[in-house]
Amino acid sequence: MSAVLILAIFTGDVLAQVKAYPVDTWHSKIGFAVKFGGLFDVEGRFTDFSGTVVFDEQDLSKLSASIIIDANSVNTGVKMRDDHLRRDDFFDVEKYPEITFNSKKAVEENGNFQLVGDLSMHGITKEVAIPFSLIHGEKPDSWKNFRVSLAGSFKLNRTDFGIGDIEDIAEEVTIDLMISSRILNTETIALFSRPFGAQMIDKLLNGSLKEARKHFDLLQSQDDRDAAKPSSFTFLNLKLVQDNKLDGAIQACKLGIEIFPDHAPLYTSLANTYFQQGQFKKAQEAIEKALELDESSTMAIELKKLLSKE
Repeated sequence: MSAVLILAIFTGDVLAQVKAYPVDTWHSKIGFAVKFGGLFDVEGRFTDFSGTVVFDEQDLSKLSASIIIDANSVNTGVKMRDDHLRRDDFFDVEKYPEITFNSKKAVEENGNFQLVGDLSMHGITKEVAIPFSLIHGEKPDSWKNFRVSLAGSFKLNRTDFGIGDIEDIAEEVTIDLMISSRILNTETIALFSRPFGAQMIDKLLNGSLKEARKHFDLLQSQDDRDAAKPSSFTFLNLKLVQDNKLDGAIQACKLGIEIFPDHAPLYTSLANTYFQQGQFKKAQEAIEKALELDESSTMAIELKKLLSKE
């Protein structure tokens, strides 16, 4: 919830909107298929993953993505087989708990696009190229959230990653991806119909940071449930960003960090807002702090890629 950012890149006098969409795992799929005994496909999927997709609807060559998969979540529908896949002769999930993909560039050839990046699995990293297609550009879903969806498919040799040594299982594995990502629309978030959301927005926009902190302390003393959650401040930031109140959005992050200094997404949100204002040095400092606290934050990883271009 905290990693919901809208990123703006300035190039000369031209403003190009690039948005970073957190992957919606409930409506996405990372699946695979491999032949068994040369007779039929065994299909499976990973059920636990997170990620971020950076997308510019006007230019697919700017596509970028970071995905982190929990290797332990492998699921082929057969418990005995899944338990075997988790052992050290396959994914060895105790030693290598994550599978990661980190894109480096998107390339276009004859109207077809590929996302090129590093796939790390079982302690081995290889560059892969994933052909992809756009299912739909940004459009509102049933809850008015801003959503984009992409599909991709590619093949890899499992032995290149040292996975499995059983002759009955084919070396070539097909990976199928359907990635739907979304930015939450704060108009539909219930927080802003409750005292914390409405009152803190007012204090951040019409008062000082000191006054906002004083009002937070009052809400906290009243056992306001929203005051106990660092995510409440990332939502405050998102609301103010979507309302184009960037100074207030920065104040929301600063206050949140003062209260919850070890919550990495607050630094990511702060970096994003500085980035939109063109304050790249401050954005860089904030994103480094976010990665120091959580090196697996895909939103922070993607924002750092964008900052490296400035």
